[in-house]
Order: sequence, then structure tokens, then C-alpha cells
Amino acid sequence: MKSIFLFLLYFTALNTTVSAEPLSEAISKSSLTESAFLRFLGPTILEIMETHGDNQLFMNEKIESITKNIEQDSYDVTIHIIGFEGPP
Repeated sequence: MKSIFLFLLYFTALNTTVSAEPLSEAISKSSLTESAFLRFLGPTILEIMETHGDNQLFMNEKIESITKNIEQDSYDVTIHIIGFEGPP
């Protein structure tokens, strides 16, 4: 009796297959770079919003322009964001 049960268990274990599809999507390199850059700037964006008295969360951030400041050897980044207030 045990051998029949073990045989059935072994047989069903061999026949059990699951097809898995990878969950990945093709993202352009420029879009990925922009997303990583904006994620890096997230804390800075929140800090700037707080200093202007606009203590909100934000979404839909988009880089408007990037200009190089040659005199200070830095970059000026203009970002467009949509702020919103979360639940109280």
C-alpha cells in the first residue's frame, strides 16, 4: 500500500510543470537614466518644497531642462512636478 502511494506521489511530482514567463519590459536607456536621476533627486526635491512652505508629496516628475553653469562648474536642472497632499 505504501509503495503504491509513494509511486503515485512520485509520478505526480514528475508530471507537475509550471510555465513561468519573465516579468520584464523593455525600457529605453534614456528613460531609465532619467528615472534613476529623478529618484536620486527625490530627497532634494522634498527639501526644496519644504523650504518654500509647500510640504507635499509629489508625482509625475519630469526634467524640463538641464543647463551647464560653466563659471561654477555645475548643472542647473529644471524639473516639473505635481504636488499633492496625502491623507491626514
